Amino acid sequence: MRYAGLIIAISIALFSVAWAEPYWVYFSDKGFPAGSNAETIELRRAENRLSNRCLERRAKARGNGPPVDFHDIAVPQEYIDSLERSGADVRVISRWLNAVSVDAPPDILEAVSRLPFVERISPVLKGYRIEPMGAESRSDYGEDYGSSRIQNEMVNSIALHRLGFDGSGVLMCITDTGFKLDHSAMSAADIIARYDFVGDDSIVSFEPGDAPGTETHGTKTWSVIAGYCEGRLIGLAHGASFMLARTEDYDWEDPAEEDFWIAAAEWADSAGVDIISVSLGYSDWYTPDSMNGDIAAITVAADLMAGLGITVVVAAGNSGPTASSLTAPGDGDSVITAGAVNSSGGVLSFSSRGPTADMRIKPDICALGSGVRCATSAGTATYGYGTGTSVSTPIIAGVTALLLQARPYLLPMEALEALSQTASNNTSPNNDIGRGVPDVYAALSYPIGGRLELPLFRGWNFVSLPLSNVLLVDSVFRDRIGDVWLWDADSGEYLSADIIEPGKGYYVMFNIDTLVSVGGDSLTEFTAPVTPGWHAIGGIRRTSFMASVQAISTAGLDMFFYLYDPLKNEYTGSRELPPGRGAFVLVFEPGNLHLLE
Repeated sequence: MRYAGLIIAISIALFSVAWAEPYWVYFSDKGFPAGSNAETIELRRAENRLSNRCLERRAKARGNGPPVDFHDIAVPQEYIDSLERSGADVRVISRWLNAVSVDAPPDILEAVSRLPFVERISPVLKGYRIEPMGAESRSDYGEDYGSSRIQNEMVNSIALHRLGFDGSGVLMCITDTGFKLDHSAMSAADIIARYDFVGDDSIVSFEPGDAPGTETHGTKTWSVIAGYCEGRLIGLAHGASFMLARTEDYDWEDPAEEDFWIAAAEWADSAGVDIISVSLGYSDWYTPDSMNGDIAAITVAADLMAGLGITVVVAAGNSGPTASSLTAPGDGDSVITAGAVNSSGGVLSFSSRGPTADMRIKPDICALGSGVRCATSAGTATYGYGTGTSVSTPIIAGVTALLLQARPYLLPMEALEALSQTASNNTSPNNDIGRGVPDVYAALSYPIGGRLELPLFRGWNFVSLPLSNVLLVDSVFRDRIGDVWLWDADSGEYLSADIIEPGKGYYVMFNIDTLVSVGGDSLTEFTAPVTPGWHAIGGIRRTSFMASVQAISTAGLDMFFYLYDPLKNEYTGSRELPPGRGAFVLVFEPGNLHLLE
């Protein structure tokens, strides 16, 4: 095997034949009966090949279950040798799929199909970059974050940066074209591994013989997450660690294919990666009818990754506004599929739409997809703007990294739940924008498994706990410096609070920026009698919308929640009430105030 030091073998033919095409050859077994002693031995070998970080992540995903299974066992070497003796040129070997991709003409494929251990043969899917489309807006948004402020503000990542979260401790894999490693914005990026799966070497930047634009797309997508240059670009998770995988040839005449991506995914898993960001789409050989999450090889592999505890964030594609225009692996049921919106949260015309073939809503969530600030490969200190779901995808991947740093116990589908249920369209998901734009600040306080994280900043905070339990103040804020106060609508004054009740908003004075872990049962609805005047209320488990509250409440209400922003030290009117935040509401006539999921 030429792929020394890695557990995936890649062999790229030295000579190509014009009529040879890449195909997946799937095997019926791994060379031994299920439950045999040979299987036990191979499982032990598979576990020994995985890093400690990988085993720890899998333990989080699988609990007390075994860390390895059938998918981790190596493909039998004798099967590979038989294919090569038949005349097929082996490209990539996938233990997850129990398959090998080969270059072979029809007559050799026919011979291969008759081998007793071959189950089926299907074409390798050709992949393409999710390239920018449409006009690119160009505006500046203040100091420090520079023109990258809006892409951060839309998902509320600046609040997490203020709390000290920057992705540190999270390992991310970026799969793309080449990367400009000497760009100054990524000079501090922690790169722990890199590999070129197209060229079969460790050089992921431009080298002689590459297409001139090799570094363009990968540099752009990576920098949205990893870039850091005050006043120019601040990436969402610039403190994360990175594995850089070149899985696509930039030359459109020779597109990279899904087998390289699957090889990169298995490589990243073995190292213990937490998140993989995929700004690539795969559609050749597939029709909308086959986008059901179970047919495309890359989708099957991506869903397997989620089961191993890896969060896979993928681009929906740029084939909108046509319905069912997703590209694989965006049809996966266990991946986070990212769509693209403008700065107002409206869908951009090119963003690919759902539903999947089995009628699931896609995309899952969205981020800014036009005028996204990024580094460019034109020089070592050059910047530009990107458009497309290729740049909304790393925004979502960066948001996920911040969430996992703050809540490392979350599994991939739990992270999606926290982000989607606190997003801008969580009550009415659709196939244009899914559940809308996430708010990672709100996602911290979305209860999962009886646990949430309450963000507190130095000074006054106006908070609530979206829990059905009554909690003692001292049990929640044991190390507080300051007090907890509740607005009493009857007396029109603030009262010192000893308990925290469901559905109420509280002022909390704290001396540092921090997260406070709180446990309890989720609050999914709240009803309280109200009189004319101001009332301090709290949110329920997921983000509530004023339009829904007005529709179900019997009291006459102002049209806004009034939230206190501790970063700006001011109140702002909002039509949304996220979990963990307190709000004032103005009541015009007596009645009952209802918040329901």
